[in-house]
Formats: sequence, structure tokens, C-alpha cells
Amino acid sequence: MKLFDKIIVVLGLVTAFVLIGVFLPFTHPSNCGGNSAALADCKLSVLTLRVVSEDKGEKFNLYSLSASDSAQIVQFASDHWISGAKIFVRTNIILDSNPRQILIVCEHAFDNVPQPTIWNGYRKNPAHAVAYSDGSTGLITPKQFKDLDLSGFVDASKLQTNASAVIP
Repeated sequence: MKLFDKIIVVLGLVTAFVLIGVFLPFTHPSNCGGNSAALADCKLSVLTLRVVSEDKGEKFNLYSLSASDSAQIVQFASDHWISGAKIFVRTNIILDSNPRQILIVCEHAFDNVPQPTIWNGYRKNPAHAVAYSDGSTGLITPKQFKDLDLSGFVDASKLQTNASAVIP
């Protein structure tokens, strides 16, 4: 290889590295899965509950859902983007309650929202996705999740098999 050819190769590599260094900060890596998906699944589930409920503000028994509505919530809870994580749904809820209450919670603390970037030092913030009785969604800390009483919740993936159960 001649000297001229070596210089061309080196200049080509330097140019490639410079272009990568300039344009890489403007690219956005995928943030699919994790809390992005868990928040979406919580939102879809709470919207399903709000649509099928006839009496907003009154106590709503989760087990009174039709088989197709239960299957829809089970499908959201079985999302492959949150594989292995469980979604818990409150069994007896009051929609539009004041103060708002958590109706749906993901038991796995994902750490991709807010997304770790160079601007936040790639700091990960583990959090649990939740949906509230007013239809909004959000994130709670692992400590808030630990303090949450889950005795009034059921694993959404088991909802369909319990669709005929009666809650006192």
C-alpha cells in the first residue's frame, strides 16, 4: 500500500469518527419496553376499566367484567415488552375518587424512564408504573411501592380465570 493510499484511509477513518461524534448526540436510542411499555399497558387497562364502568364514582367490582373485557386487560398485562413483570389491578375501586387512588401497578421497577442519557450522567431511576382512578398514569418510587398495600389487588394475568368469582 502506498503512502498516498494510507493517508486516504486514515483521513476516511478520521472523517467517519468525526461525523459519528457530531451526529450521535442527535440520535435517540429506542426506549421501547420497560416503563415506557408498562405505562402504556397501565393506561390502556385503566381506560378499559373507565369505558366498561357504567357508574363513575361508584364502587366497581373488577370481577364483574365481561369475559372479553377481562381478556383485554389480561392481554395488556401479558405485553411482551414487559415480559416477566406482573401487573396488579385493584379489585374494588372507585373511579374518579377524591383523592385519587392507584388502580393498577406494575410490580417490576424498570429504570428506563426517564431515559438515561449523557445529560443526566446515565443515571437510572428505578420506578414502578401506575394508573390512577382519574385515568392518569405515573411512576412511583420503589419505596412507595413497598409501602403500597397490595392486599386489595389481583394479578391481572389471572383475572380471566377468576372472572366468575364474587368479591364480598
